[in-house]
Amino acid sequence: MPHAGRKPWTTGHVEHLDGSWRAKQRLRAILKTLSGEWTVPQACASVGVQAAQFHTLRHTWLQDALQLLEPKPVGRPPQVRVPAEDAASVRIEQLERDLALATTRREVAEVLALSPPTKKGSRAC
Repeated sequence: MPHAGRKPWTTGHVEHLDGSWRAKQRLRAILKTLSGEWTVPQACASVGVQAAQFHTLRHTWLQDALQLLEPKPVGRPPQVRVPAEDAASVRIEQLERDLALATTRREVAEVLALSPPTKKGSRAC
């Protein structure tokens, strides 16, 4: 019983992709060898490469395609802190502590400058 619907495009999908003519030609050749439409020598003649290079191209393409199909973790990726940012935030915290200490010392010095001097041995009331 024949299947209803459209006839498959096979390598026709390649035409709608973004890429150079040469890359599309190589992809069509790889797909045709995978579907059994062409032999490896036919594909090599079509794209102008040796059999070893064609096998390498096909293996690399299949490996990259497989990597793209691997499941990805769900959600946002964790934010990685850059060491330079960590060093900067540590420096900012240190400067803020130094500023607070300097402000406190200035306030103490102002209070001491306003208070009258006391003699040694005298009691303040």
